[in-house]
Amino acid sequence: MQRLLLFDIDGTLIRMRRGLGAPAVFGVFADMFGVEIPTDFAHDCSGKTDLWIFLEIAARFGVARDEVFARAVEIRERVEAVQAAECRPDTVRTLPGVHELLNTLNGERDVSLGLLTGNMEGAGIAKLRPHALDVFFRFGAFGSDHHLRNELPPIALKRARDLHPGIDFSPERSLIIGDTHRDIECARAGGMKAAAVATGRFNAEELGRHAPDALFKDLSAADTAELLLRLL
Repeated sequence: MQRLLLFDIDGTLIRMRRGLGAPAVFGVFADMFGVEIPTDFAHDCSGKTDLWIFLEIAARFGVARDEVFARAVEIRERVEAVQAAECRPDTVRTLPGVHELLNTLNGERDVSLGLLTGNMEGAGIAKLRPHALDVFFRFGAFGSDHHLRNELPPIALKRARDLHPGIDFSPERSLIIGDTHRDIECARAGGMKAAAVATGRFNAEELGRHAPDALFKDLSAADTAELLLRLL
């Protein structure tokens, strides 16, 4: 049976330069719904889908949920466009050990790599492209597939099966790697294993409280691939 590793993007594989990413989402919301968002506006976006972030901001500024859902296609198009425009080699940093880890895992015959991220699909791929991380991923589940992150694991499994006909994929042999407690919760909801990495907003102690199956300071240790694959 094939082993499936599903990677989050922001805080796990890459980090955007400060001031980019989430502010672009806020700007799209303000422009689309005619809302004035303060320049010092702060919102916890960690581990959430972009559309869920829109829904939370809508609640804070008095915009109806139905109006957000009705314009979901336009939201996707706008968010993908503004975030893709931000993604360049000088604005996106690959996190420690990521290239080496993906190269190692990509060489394993019984391993498939995918994405599981709250980003809209086009925005997520754009964030990987500046440093050629996109070449490791042929499929994934994205925030443009569902506004609830916990609904994404079955979508990722279906796409893995569609891409590899005749190869069996199962939740029990699947692992989500991410940098927030929401990645861990998502894995649990999908019946998958969870590996947490403290390269995002949350430190190892905070992530450890959510009992991931594995916990890493970062992905740079030489035995990271071996430790991840042992979980499956």
